Amino acid sequence: KPFTSYKVYNGNLFEQVDKAVAFVLDILKQAVIQQEHTPQFKRPFEIPIFAIQEAIVNALAHRNYNVTSGVQVMVFSDRLEIWNSGSLPPELGVEDLRKPHTSYPANPFLANALYFADYIQKMGSGTLEMIEQCRAQNAPDPEFVLIRNVEFRTILPRDMFTADALTNMGLNERQIKAVTYVKEKGRITNREYRQLNNISDEGARRDLSVLLEKKIFRTQGRGRSSSYIL
Repeated sequence: KPFTSYKVYNGNLFEQVDKAVAFVLDILKQAVIQQEHTPQFKRPFEIPIFAIQEAIVNALAHRNYNVTSGVQVMVFSDRLEIWNSGSLPPELGVEDLRKPHTSYPANPFLANALYFADYIQKMGSGTLEMIEQCRAQNAPDPEFVLIRNVEFRTILPRDMFTADALTNMGLNERQIKAVTYVKEKGRITNREYRQLNNISDEGARRDLSVLLEKKIFRTQGRGRSSSYIL
């Protein structure tokens, strides 16, 4: 179910975008990541801000204004969904949004206004930039779905392994530290787990078995070359 917060935003186009983005960011959590070679921290959201804004801007620019249904922005525990009435132009299919393509705005006057106000950086490049920024943050790719050729949805998966979520799953500090390590490095071995947490081999095996049972980790490789990945 979506979060129990329902809001209707009016105002001009730019105000609607700003308010909708702020609504999402108020709900999403931020991760704290140590910057390399500096004591400073950066605090990225679970979903890149650009991807959130681009999805909302696209929905407003391409929706069918001949019907009464507005743009819907819904935050779930595992994803963000943005719905708008309307379809893709005949020249484009859903898979075309994942590769370079020409822009065919359903509402060119709105699209131009958003472009000149710097809400759209380059026509036809937004979905590619969304994918690129999600991958740069190790977040899942956005999904684009066309429903019966009358409704378009953008789905942005959330990071399921935030510190709060892992704590709620009953993980200890060592296990949470290991999950964070794998999110950054891609994998962890038994030896790396022991070194990371200053723990015995038996303790590491117990911790890792829990992560496997909860289906957070899965094994890769065999024997001494085996490791754990998400």
